[in-house]
Amino acid sequence: MNKKVFLSVITIVGTTVLIGTIVSFASQREKISASTTVASPLSEKTIEQEKQLTLMAFGDIMLSRNVAGKMKTNGNDYPFLKVRDTLKTADIVFANLENPITPGPEIKTGQMMFHANPGSEQALKDAGVSIVSLANNHTPNFGANGLTDTVKYLDSIGIEHVGAGKNAQDASKAVFTTTNGLKIAWLAYNSPDVVPKSYAASANHAGTNFMDLERMISAVKEARARADLVIVSMHAGTEYKTSPNKTQKEFAHAAIDTGAEMVIGHHPHVVQTMEEYKGKFIFYSLGNFVFDQMWSRETREGLGLKITLTKDGVQDVSFLPLIIDDYAQPHFVRGKEAEKIIKHLKAPTSKRIVTPIVSESKTEANEWLTIRMIIDTGADYTLLPRSYAQAIGIRLESDCTQFETSGIGGHEIVFVHPRVHVRLGDWEADVPVGFLDRDAVPALLGRHKFLEALSVTFEHHNTIFRSLT
Repeated sequence: MNKKVFLSVITIVGTTVLIGTIVSFASQREKISASTTVASPLSEKTIEQEKQLTLMAFGDIMLSRNVAGKMKTNGNDYPFLKVRDTLKTADIVFANLENPITPGPEIKTGQMMFHANPGSEQALKDAGVSIVSLANNHTPNFGANGLTDTVKYLDSIGIEHVGAGKNAQDASKAVFTTTNGLKIAWLAYNSPDVVPKSYAASANHAGTNFMDLERMISAVKEARARADLVIVSMHAGTEYKTSPNKTQKEFAHAAIDTGAEMVIGHHPHVVQTMEEYKGKFIFYSLGNFVFDQMWSRETREGLGLKITLTKDGVQDVSFLPLIIDDYAQPHFVRGKEAEKIIKHLKAPTSKRIVTPIVSESKTEANEWLTIRMIIDTGADYTLLPRSYAQAIGIRLESDCTQFETSGIGGHEIVFVHPRVHVRLGDWEADVPVGFLDRDAVPALLGRHKFLEALSVTFEHHNTIFRSLT
């Protein structure tokens, strides 16, 4: 082969390699571009998945009559002392406020015209309450002035309110809250069956938002177009009956049919059955939360809801059963007491209902305080009852050091190392014990529902065990 032919062959081969390299590079760029294009929606989905919040919902709060007397004697925060730590772990806390906040005479036992003293709104705020329904049969007890005062006091401390106003347009409008990027529309309604006609808001009259199917359907549609989720509250039902009536069911079903994510009810003063309707939850009555009806077990019982919400709707619901003591003060319960209250719901089988795993031990608050005092001496390890360590999957053999004594309050105590291997269902990892810190627990609960009952148990005694390392 002569030199000229050789050079020609080299040139052809080199050109072929160069072209191949360019084509390969272009192909890789296309693949990268395609990969990037595919990954973008996934990134957006991840962002959307991060838009979630924890909502707690409760029934009737009445800060008048005997409750007002207890607040006068023991301080404005008295009704919420045993539950406020739990409430403060939620992003939003909703309840029905069963009284106007306005000056007035002392309301005595047996009287049915309620008012709470100015300053009571601060007790709500300090307890973590963030939005209340005013659509009920007691908000208008002191007329337009009482309702105007209520709005003024709630506005002054940033508590949202829905379901009542200076006229029909004001009372019927949706209230929008945006938390963690999730926009919720709130609508609240009052049954005309439980109040005089004069309690309805009209064009020139202050009052509450009466239940009307056509108006509600229109309002839900409009709110749904402007929000990620719509939650409807209704004050309806037959007092002291544990089952919903026809009016409650028809109204709640229509709300869900129109696009509401869930319906939360109150008024009967007892816990009523719940329903899963077309994949959405309806809680017809959560019973009392703060009330002075000490004359029956059923009226002393109540139920809180702890709900994880995303743009896709309700991800899970867990129950916070409670009992009211001393005419004013609820506390969360567990064991057989909790089971009895939860049974009133006749809850359907659903993967989204997180069944509380509650201990039946009779541990007293002072025993837990003793444990807290030991922690606060500066120990190098978190102190934890062995039963709870086992519940969250801590490997006791290698990750814990047993307390030398028989324990406190009948509990066997262990010192948990600063980092432990935790197993939660099919998830396991080495986790800092600091996840038991009060501020960190809600974030962990967002991912690992198994810890739900654990936090309820801790918070029942106003304490969550903390790592001091």
